Amino acid sequence: AVEIVLALAARFPHARIVNYVRRFGLPLKDTSPFSEEGFFPGFTDYYYRASRSAKNTLDAYMRPTNYSSTDADVLHELYVLIYEQRLDGDQRVFVQGNRQVRAAQVESTGVRLNVEEVHTHDVVTDRADLVVLATGFRNLGPHPDQERYPAMLAGVIDRFQFDADGYLIVEPEYRLRPVLDGTPPLFLNGLCESSHGIGDAGSFSLLSLRAATIIDGLRKEGIA
Repeated sequence: AVEIVLALAARFPHARIVNYVRRFGLPLKDTSPFSEEGFFPGFTDYYYRASRSAKNTLDAYMRPTNYSSTDADVLHELYVLIYEQRLDGDQRVFVQGNRQVRAAQVESTGVRLNVEEVHTHDVVTDRADLVVLATGFRNLGPHPDQERYPAMLAGVIDRFQFDADGYLIVEPEYRLRPVLDGTPPLFLNGLCESSHGIGDAGSFSLLSLRAATIIDGLRKEGIA
């Protein structure tokens, strides 16, 4: 979201740009070298063997390393931009914290937004020519903020198993566990954060290792 704001401000320097944030402000990304070990191959194995409750604890700790947080250089660039605009008395870029967009209505002249202050519950109306959503994506899982399985598997998902917690069972080699023997193998690439940890979604360094694991699995099936 921060990078989008900066890009829009550079391309349209006279536009009014508002970034609505549910939190008080834009948090800094966790770049601690200890936290970054979550993107090491060893953590993938450790996470896979952990219980679901342990996975939830690890997810909460690792979340700021990849989600809802901003790299320091990008965050400072945005803050300096806003600060300089204030000094010039011509602020055009705004970050509105503690705000939740409750409704968006497309009108003939643009989009009308109903925006609530999450603590005072005051609601104001704003209008925009363009609305950009930076809401991320849903991980696999049974909870309301997750999706039970990838939509493209809707036609075959009944052939694969879910565990007692409602999660799709993914084997260590990223293969879905079938209900019946003889089911053609199905591998997931880059959709296994709920089973293999945060490195599955946020680490370029693990891409080659994951690809090699999947290829080995295909070879065992006599496919590759």
